[in-house]
Amino acid sequence: YHNPACGTSRNALAMIRNFPLSPYGYSLLGDAWNGLHAFDRAVPTYQRALELSSADRRPQLFQHLGVAYLSAHEYERAYKAFDTGIDLFSAKTTAEELYQLGSAARLSGRTKQAQVVLKYLELKLPQDDPVWAQRFEEERSALSEHEGHRRY
Repeated sequence: YHNPACGTSRNALAMIRNFPLSPYGYSLLGDAWNGLHAFDRAVPTYQRALELSSADRRPQLFQHLGVAYLSAHEYERAYKAFDTGIDLFSAKTTAEELYQLGSAARLSGRTKQAQVVLKYLELKLPQDDPVWAQRFEEERSALSEHEGHRRY
C-alpha cells in the first residue's frame, strides 16, 4: 500500500501503526498519495484523518482533500471540500487558497461563487508578482469563457 522508495509513506505507515487514533499519520500518508498522483488512495486517507482530527486541524485537512479531488477532476467534491476548509473572510486566508476555491467553483459550474472568490483573490494578490498576475488573468479569462458558453 505504499511506494517503498518514498520515505514519507514509510514514516506515515509507522505513525499509523504506532498511533492508529492519531490523524497525523493519515494526513502524512494522504500527502504522500497526493504527491504520487494516487488520488483514489489520498481521498479515503484524508477522510480518515478528518474523522480523527480536532476542529482546529479540520480546515487544513479539507484543503488537502480539495486538492486531491481537484487533481482527480472531481470538481464538485473539490469545491465542497475547499468551501468547508477555507474561510473566505479570514485575513489568514492565502491567495493560493482563494485561487483553489475559485477554480473549483468555476470548474463545478458555480459561476456566481467563482466571481465572488475572484474578487477576494484580487485583493490578496501579491503585489508586483508577474506569476500571480498571470494566474489571476488566466482564471478571470477561464471564468469569462465559462460564462460565455452558458449564455448560448
